[in-house]
Amino acid sequence: MLRSNAAALYGPRTMLYGTLLPSPMIGEKLARAIRSVGDAGHETGVHGWDHIRWHDKVDRMSPAAIERDVSRAHETFETIFGRKAHSSAAPGWHACRGSLEAQEKRGLLYASDTRGGPPCFLEADGKRFNTLEIPSTLPTWDEMLGDPSLPDENAFVDYFARAVKETEVHSIHTEVEATAHLNLFRRQIEAWKTREVAFVTLEDIAKEQLKDKSKIPVRPLERIEIPNRAGQVSSSIHNFRGEKL
Repeated sequence: MLRSNAAALYGPRTMLYGTLLPSPMIGEKLARAIRSVGDAGHETGVHGWDHIRWHDKVDRMSPAAIERDVSRAHETFETIFGRKAHSSAAPGWHACRGSLEAQEKRGLLYASDTRGGPPCFLEADGKRFNTLEIPSTLPTWDEMLGDPSLPDENAFVDYFARAVKETEVHSIHTEVEATAHLNLFRRQIEAWKTREVAFVTLEDIAKEQLKDKSKIPVRPLERIEIPNRAGQVSSSIHNFRGEKL
């Protein structure tokens, strides 16, 4: 939090939502703004109902509590967009058997609940799930801001430009790339374009992968630590140092 100057990125109120302050009902307050994203042609999906509770407690929540949160999120999405969600991404990359079970009921095209590794089908506590998982593969900006190996903006942009080696998934945050560091993000986009990086949606990746399900590996759901992020996240890789994140 100190290294990335999170207070300046997110603001004190956002940092306190769900802890000392009640969580705002974003889906109700900003329904028109959220709907405009889909109207503009961007891919949309469910992220979660209560980010802090899920992030901190999903492993200890009952199946009924998990199902209730997932249902609320999907119902709100349907109210806003007038259709069911085709995808979802777990808050903070936190997943467990209970969350995967609730997710499986929705008949999604894909989910993006984990960090690292190739697209796969997840297995948790002996149960194999049929929802395609497309992990985030690149570090997030808030993980790399302030990293001593990237002393200036040029090094920062070059690091992410070179990080795209195959098909990569990059998670961005409105408060970081689209607000506090918008101009830097414009530079990043241009750097990727200079390297002839093609931009595709996760839906495109999912449809390509699902053409032959027999080639999609089944991988166990793990908990791993990754550099510059506190705690653990869900993953389908055994060893961060030994495999491509």
